[in-house]
Amino acid sequence: MIYASSSQCMKDLAAVEAIDYFTASRLMDELQCTDNALLFHCFIALSFSLRSGSSCIELDKLANQILWLDEGKKGYQFADYAGIEAAFSGLAISETDNASIVKIGNLLYLRRYWLFEQQVADNLRQRMLVSADSEFALSDEQQQRARHTLANLFADSMDAAQPDYQAVAVANALNRPLSVITGGPGTGKTYTLCRLLLSLQAVLGEQINIKLAAPTGKAAQRMKESIAQNLAKLKVNTEVGAHLAIESMTLHRLLGISRDPVSPRYHQDNKIRCDVLVVDEVSMLDLAMLARLLRALPDHCRLILLGDAEQLPSVEVGQLMKDLCPLPHQGYSQTALQQIQQLLPQASWTNQLTQQSESKTDYLTVLDKTHRQLDSDSPYNISALANLVIAGNSRDSWALLTDSVQAQGDMFSSPQLTLNNTAQTVDDESLIRELSQRYYAAIAKAANIEAAFKALNRFRILVPTRVGQSGVEGLNQLIEQQLGYATLGKWYRGRPIMVTENDYTNGLFNGDVGLVWPAQNGQLVAYFETLDGIKNVPLSRLPAIETVYAMTIHKTQGSEFERVALLLPQQNNRVLSKELLYTAITRASEHLYVLADENRWLQAFDNPSQRYSGLSRLLFA
Repeated sequence: MIYASSSQCMKDLAAVEAIDYFTASRLMDELQCTDNALLFHCFIALSFSLRSGSSCIELDKLANQILWLDEGKKGYQFADYAGIEAAFSGLAISETDNASIVKIGNLLYLRRYWLFEQQVADNLRQRMLVSADSEFALSDEQQQRARHTLANLFADSMDAAQPDYQAVAVANALNRPLSVITGGPGTGKTYTLCRLLLSLQAVLGEQINIKLAAPTGKAAQRMKESIAQNLAKLKVNTEVGAHLAIESMTLHRLLGISRDPVSPRYHQDNKIRCDVLVVDEVSMLDLAMLARLLRALPDHCRLILLGDAEQLPSVEVGQLMKDLCPLPHQGYSQTALQQIQQLLPQASWTNQLTQQSESKTDYLTVLDKTHRQLDSDSPYNISALANLVIAGNSRDSWALLTDSVQAQGDMFSSPQLTLNNTAQTVDDESLIRELSQRYYAAIAKAANIEAAFKALNRFRILVPTRVGQSGVEGLNQLIEQQLGYATLGKWYRGRPIMVTENDYTNGLFNGDVGLVWPAQNGQLVAYFETLDGIKNVPLSRLPAIETVYAMTIHKTQGSEFERVALLLPQQNNRVLSKELLYTAITRASEHLYVLADENRWLQAFDNPSQRYSGLSRLLFA
């Protein structure tokens, strides 16, 4: 035996958990190679990477590395790559074997995730390689309707000096079965989507079945509200908008996933009935869910994916937006560019679009211009900070924060950015008291549940981690103490809660946020904002939940708050990355307050968010 027990393994290897030990042990037993320490630690690395969101590991990246080394831990020294390859030689773990693992070149998978990647890649490749004369190509009559509709929808930008990539995204999507639109906050993804939906109905007819979905209820609700707001502002001489359905739903509901997520109602033998499917917040979408979705999608359906490729990937396995959006975008093929120009003949700027002799990413449009009016009022704005962070400009981003303090004053008076680099710890009681009293005390004092949700959604404290005094658990306890709720017991009026496991019976899913509030009879129940309105669930029927004054940054994906306080702990933290900072920064729509010292801020840029996937190889090989 390599280790006497899982406890011994975890004692020697930092950050390794029991599941890693037992996964490796099971694979060793299956392959009948119980005494090979190198293989055992490769399997531990595979399980460890899966827990971190990778679908596979690159074995050459393990070569000569000492992993899981920390104070009081032995770690493990891997052999060189030739030694690793030799350890795997002779094992029946190819794609045609029946083993639980699959080795393809330098990539090692659990077979389950290898199959997911194969299914996703096969489906997307068929959509990516569609020919100009496919069933998705527009007829002459449809092209004429498209030109007329686009000229109305984008009349203000036809004579612009620079290309309008929102118009490009719409024109490009009309001709193809797969469209991916990526961009940061304020770049107009929903604005573009609204005009794309109007164009699709104008071109294909009002009878087409359009479905809108997102990974979470919150994200689906935001999409529905944003489209409705855009339609209300839209001034275009067309009646199509009156017939545009804007009902959105979670992917669970779309697929008919109930108590058994492995057996959804819709699948390869019972397809979803739709002609156009739009999925928002795709950065939150994991590999397994996308595989299930693509299986259930009819071949004639247009698939439109939206998201921010720079955000953190899914909590589960996968990094779909990064795999689908190789950045910077290299441009369009001659065929795709001609199709765009045919639909935008009045645009003076189409000759500025980048053309490639051959492009495998014709389906992709990148929106990189910020349109939020608020961001143009000051050089110290959220978008400027986000752009510096994702570009890796650590010093410039820190300088922007420090300059904003000198220019704008305290956290409550400045319009967008505030830095506090003087507090000794994240759990500074005076700071937490000030934030709690200013924002969270209003929740319990609200006149009704609608007002309470409005108060809750105004502000959120974001931190990188769950555990510890400066993590979600410690901060939520401190906030309850500062608000005087610690003596009220587990349930009290205004307690914000987050669901931490899927509950198909009550229609609640991991990440859903609710409030404890009195029902009409005065009894406390849990209320949740849903796409169908506010619903309540008896406290006794709730699944696992936690208090959510403070949230981990990862859990905020798909959410937006007026004001965000980003608190970074002083101790070193492995999870800090520029992608984590970017995701936190872009949750704020009006104001961002940062509590961090320079060392912690700069540390994030030394820890790139790294996941391993074979999907991009399959798509672009």
